[in-house]
Amino acid sequence: MITFEFKINKSFLNYPSHPITVPKMFNEWFLDEPLGARALISCPYGSMDCVVYPGEAGWGTYYQIRVTSRETFDPLSKFLLGQRVMVEIKRFPEITEIWLNPIYK
Repeated sequence: MITFEFKINKSFLNYPSHPITVPKMFNEWFLDEPLGARALISCPYGSMDCVVYPGEAGWGTYYQIRVTSRETFDPLSKFLLGQRVMVEIKRFPEITEIWLNPIYK
């Protein structure tokens, strides 16, 4: 399992894919992840289907979590700009599960 803190930004709120870029230090953790493998992202408001998508930038490979569900109810839209969440990613044989847990300070 890996965990990291993420601050809800405009891209997360404005795009239906709610992209979350995984910190580069976790790249090796995803090397065995099949491209487009099934994943589920959950938060206190509900769950949606997603994928962990690899990409290339000028500084190298990156991984991004992207929602693939196109449901009318979007639980991830309940987060607020600037809100901090703890992202927890755990891989199981059939699915990768991602949790977004609000950080209350």
